[in-house]
Amino acid sequence: MIRERVRGQLHRWLAIACLAAALPVGWRASEVTDDLERQRLGAAALRRGETLLDAGRLEDAAGALRAAIVLVPKDPDGYRRLAEAEFKRGDIDGAVLTYRKLLAIYPYQYVALLYWELAIAELSAGRLVDARLDLLQAADLDPTEWRPHYFLGIVYHRLGDIPSARAEWRHVLALNPGNREADEQLRKLDSARP
Repeated sequence: MIRERVRGQLHRWLAIACLAAALPVGWRASEVTDDLERQRLGAAALRRGETLLDAGRLEDAAGALRAAIVLVPKDPDGYRRLAEAEFKRGDIDGAVLTYRKLLAIYPYQYVALLYWELAIAELSAGRLVDARLDLLQAADLDPTEWRPHYFLGIVYHRLGDIPSARAEWRHVLALNPGNREADEQLRKLDSARP
């Protein structure tokens, strides 16, 4: 009799526990549904922005990509494509800011490419010191990639540091033998010597 009573109480407690556990799930179902809808709308805005960007409609693309970021603020693709649109529009400040936001939320360890792309935007705006710092970061994150070293050579050349430019372009040739761009830059330096 005591066993049956204990078993009955145990069943009641289990039933109550199951119901209590199910209540928050029901309340959260609407949150999940809302989140899925935001994700769907964000993906659609991203696709629209990419299509507009590929069509050269840069202002419209930037607007659609900003909308995608508002809907899905942790999606790195929206930031990357927005930075590309801003750069192509000539809005270097906007591109740099967007790349910095992307770097802050980027979920993957490999970010050397992002630092390299950020540096290209800064280099095109004549921000040589910032470009140098970001290229050094890219080179440090991926020591086997030759592109940051090539652009570091350009930065050092523009800063008037010819020995460092020469060293970077030689480093490019060590990483990527036969690289025409680095070889050409070195020949220009050699022909400019007195």
